[in-house]
Formats: sequence, structure tokens, C-alpha cells
Amino acid sequence: MAGPDRTGEESTRERSFLLGASVLLAAGAAVAFQAIVFNWKLDDAYITFSYARNWVDGHGIVFNVGERVEGYTCFLWVALSALGLWLGFPIEAWSTALGIAAAIGALVAATGLAWELLPRRYAAAASGAAILLAAWPPLSWWAASGMETTLFAFLVTVALWSYVRSGGRSLATALWLALAGMTRPEGWLLAGLLSADAVRLHGWRGARLGLVFALLFGPYFVWRVWYYGYLLPNTFYAKVGATADQLARGVAYFRLFFHDWGAVLLCASLLPLLFPVCRRLVAVYGFLGLYVAYIVAVGGDVFHFYRFWVPVVPALVVLGWVGAVWVLAGTRTSPDRFAFFAVLVLAAAWCARATVADLGLQRRNQRTANFIAALGRNQCRCLLGKTKEDDRIATIGIGLIKYCTNRHVIDMLGLTNLHIARESRVPMGTGLAGHEKYDSRYVLSLRPKYIVIPDADAKVLYMPAHRDMWAQPDFRRLYKKDECGYRLVDEGS
Repeated sequence: MAGPDRTGEESTRERSFLLGASVLLAAGAAVAFQAIVFNWKLDDAYITFSYARNWVDGHGIVFNVGERVEGYTCFLWVALSALGLWLGFPIEAWSTALGIAAAIGALVAATGLAWELLPRRYAAAASGAAILLAAWPPLSWWAASGMETTLFAFLVTVALWSYVRSGGRSLATALWLALAGMTRPEGWLLAGLLSADAVRLHGWRGARLGLVFALLFGPYFVWRVWYYGYLLPNTFYAKVGATADQLARGVAYFRLFFHDWGAVLLCASLLPLLFPVCRRLVAVYGFLGLYVAYIVAVGGDVFHFYRFWVPVVPALVVLGWVGAVWVLAGTRTSPDRFAFFAVLVLAAAWCARATVADLGLQRRNQRTANFIAALGRNQCRCLLGKTKEDDRIATIGIGLIKYCTNRHVIDMLGLTNLHIARESRVPMGTGLAGHEKYDSRYVLSLRPKYIVIPDADAKVLYMPAHRDMWAQPDFRRLYKKDECGYRLVDEGS
């Protein structure tokens, strides 16, 4: 009897691989192109860059030399930024390249996760998840921002892929979880949940995942507590409270995402619950629920374009795509035709929705951000000419001013200042997320050479820190405006 003919099967696999690779290549090129077109940097990115530069220069992982304050939540991003500076690359270009690479990595990981969850007959359609994800503009927007957002999205997605693929048995998952935990504190949530689920699935043998994670992540955690002196980053104390107002703001942040994107994503992500594949997704759904609760509890985010949602959107897209495939898998449509048809139709619909919802607004925000950055660089040049190396500058947008001047910068919002983050008694939840704490008297007691804030009659005087500074008699008496900001004129007082 003749053996099975494997030529047709191998040919089908080869076509499926080529299709998937081609779709991934196109999706990655689209993300890279859009990120390069956006070409912007968030001011907060320069906070990370300043930590990285001081590290490379031998001053330690600090914002101001001599002050150990953990004013970042992205150690791995700081380390990668420091690597780029040490190699001699321009930090803006280096961070963009890292952000794009991480975003493309998220596309690959999303495809891999979809591949694991799809019926093998329709596995060629897995790369459709990458197309849908690449067509979501915020992914490219944050890839260009200089922030760690897409890196964390990649690490979360690849950890979920590794976990689902191995059923919780692969210890490589622990490595991805450790890297995610070093990138954002939210990674600790995922590590704890997957470790607990591994025990549920495999008994005490499943505890190996949590043990290996602890061996990888534990030394870093012990080091940072020793180095900075606190269990949580200083940014947590500066941004997060425990008030009903903060919770209400978090609900509003969730509602905004739900209105723009979440209604489609969240509803579509529930489709796999109708099929046997849902048994493999307990941990994924558990993490999504826990992460959403975390976003609401901390009061959401101040920035446009869903920064806090980017890390979980790949998983939501995969779930929705996999559910759609399972719904249609019972039809008589041939696998190859189904794959092409489904990818084209859903990608076209997704792109249309994305274009209407985000692209125009993002480009307007890009122009605004670039205009503010240009003003900031002009101000930096002015401050460099009017200050000495040991002079202090107090401001709110601390990133670019710090990186361009390398002066001692006092953060009036407390992100890089222990006193304001911990001692300021400000009710949280009524203002902009992350921009609520202040202590103007404390700032004035340090006698900064310059205080950079808007004029008293400026329309942008919307932060409590601005208004409180203008309410201080000492500020109005001791500081006079010049071309750089408000300069200390009575240093003897």
C-alpha cells in the first residue's frame, strides 16, 4: 500500500507560511511608516533619557545628581536608552527604532497567539490579527513617542503567547514575565496571575513558573528597594491616591475608550467563550479583567490615544479575530479563500474605523506636540545662557528642560521629588491624572534660579500647581519675568 502523499500537505503549509509572512511584513512596514510620519516625542520620554544619560556618565540611575529618586516606572526602557547613548546613537532616533521594533514584535506575538488558538485548518488566517492591530493608529503613535508603551505591549503579548502555547509548562514564560515586570509595574499583575493559574492547572509542579520568575525578577526588585528605599516607584506616590473622585475619573477613562474602540474590541473578545478554545483562555481573560480594574483604580491617564490600553489591545484583537474565525469556521468556504477574504474585509473595515476615529486628531496633536517641543528647545537655549551648572530650575514639564540644560530641575508635580510626592496633602482625582500634587512653599524654600510657569492671565493656567504658585506672595515678590521664565531677583531674601 502506498504511503500517504505528503506533497500536497507540505505545499499547503508552505503557502500558509508565505501568506502569513507576507501579511506580517506588510503590517510591520505599515506600523514603521506611520510611526516615522508621526515623528514626535512626549516630554516624559526625556525624563527617562535623563536617567539613562546620568547612568552612562557614571552618576547613577538618578534624575538630579546626588538624589536617588525613582521618578520612572520603566527600568528596562531606561537600560535600553542607556545602551543607545553608550553606543553613541542620537537618543530620539534610538528610542523611535526601539519603539517600532517593539510594536512589530507585538504584531508577531499577536499572530503567534492567534495561531495557537485557531483551528489548524484555518491557521493561515492567524496573521489577520496582525493586520488589524497594525491598522490601529495608537500603536504607531506610541511607538514614536519615546515611551516604553509598545515595549510593554510586546512583552505582555509574547508572555501570553508563550503561556497559552505551553499550557503554563514553559519556563521561557517566566523570562518574558520578568522583563515585563522590569518594564512596567503592571507586569507584576500578569506574573502573579499566570503563576497562580499554572498552579491551578498543574498542581505544585506548576509552581515552577512562579519560582523561576522570582529567581529572575527578585534580584532586580531587591536592588531597586535598596537603591531607592521604597517598595513602589516615586511616581506611584505622586500620581495615585485612594479617593472616590479618582475612581470616578478612572471610570470616565474607561468610558472614553469604550466609546471610541472598546465597544467593538471588548464585545468581539467575548466570542471565543462560545467555543471549546475558551478553555485555554482562562488566564488571558483573567489578566484582561484585572488590568481593566487596575486602570480604573489608578484613575486613568491624562494623555490622548489610550496609552494605558495599548498593552492589552493586542490580546483583545486576537480574541476578537479568533472568535470571528471560529464563528465562520463551520462554513463550507475553502480555508485559503476564507483566509484571504476575511483578512481583506475585516482589515478594510478596521482601517476605515481607525481613519475616522483617530488619524486626523493624531496629526493635529502631532503638530501641537512638535510646536511645544520647538518652544521648549528655544527656552532651553535661553536657560543655558542665563544659569550656571549649580543653579536650580523649577517647572512642570521637566523632561526636555532637564535633558537639554542638564541643570538641577525641581519637579513641581513630584514625579522626581520625594517631598512633593509623599508630603503634599492634595485630594486626588479632581484634576488631571498625574498632575495634581504640588507644594509651592516648599519649591520657593529651595530658591530656584528660575521658575518656569505660564503667566497669571494665561489660558493654560489650568494646573493647581500653577495657580498655587501665583497665590504665593513670596513668588510675586522675589521673581520677575524675563525671556526665559520667572527669575529670582532677590536671592538674599
